[in-house]
Amino acid sequence: MVANISGVLFVFVTNMSFANMFPVVTTFSAEMPLFLREHWNGLYPHRCLLPHAQPGRTTSLYHQPLRFVCITYYMIGLRPEPEHFFLTSLIIILVANTAVSYGYMISCIAKNYQTALVLSHASHLPAAALRRFYMKPGTIPPYLDWLSYLSWFKYSFEALTINQWIDWGNETIFLYPNGTTLEVDIGHAVMEKLGFDVSNLWVDVGAMFALLVATELWPFFSS
Repeated sequence: MVANISGVLFVFVTNMSFANMFPVVTTFSAEMPLFLREHWNGLYPHRCLLPHAQPGRTTSLYHQPLRFVCITYYMIGLRPEPEHFFLTSLIIILVANTAVSYGYMISCIAKNYQTALVLSHASHLPAAALRRFYMKPGTIPPYLDWLSYLSWFKYSFEALTINQWIDWGNETIFLYPNGTTLEVDIGHAVMEKLGFDVSNLWVDVGAMFALLVATELWPFFSS
């Protein structure tokens, strides 16, 4: 059951990340010749390009992740309580928006179409590989562990996992062959096995919001 839920949450994060990031990484590199010509002709300043390159984002990147969660959440059989559903929706919305902002940031850095595609893979795949789904915290070498703190994969997967297992309650486990029973706090046992800390739930949500703001503002201050 633990592996099933972890796999579902892994798919949630990767689907929302890749589906929203890769379509926008070539936005500015593809339009750069036209933009430079119009900018040099004095039609508009360069800071006007980013807001106008993402029409409809304000609504689509909120209701699209919400629809995704609404369709899949109860179909899969995740925690039925409303607070768990809405927190999952919030995290997935943050994932989608952070992925898009990251894609636009890469698009601003890249000078051409090919560079944008290369950077989009090379810059996020190492951090994505170090997410908590593949490697247990504490087992990653220190010279690589810092990369995971720059990726929303780490924060989102941990937050989603904690949200599913927190306050799960106790269950009775029968020990064979002596037939004795043992009361186990399932949520605590799962968190200990995965190496997560329940107190990090809102820290992870805050870190994702900080990444969203940083990747959103970076193109304005770097240009």
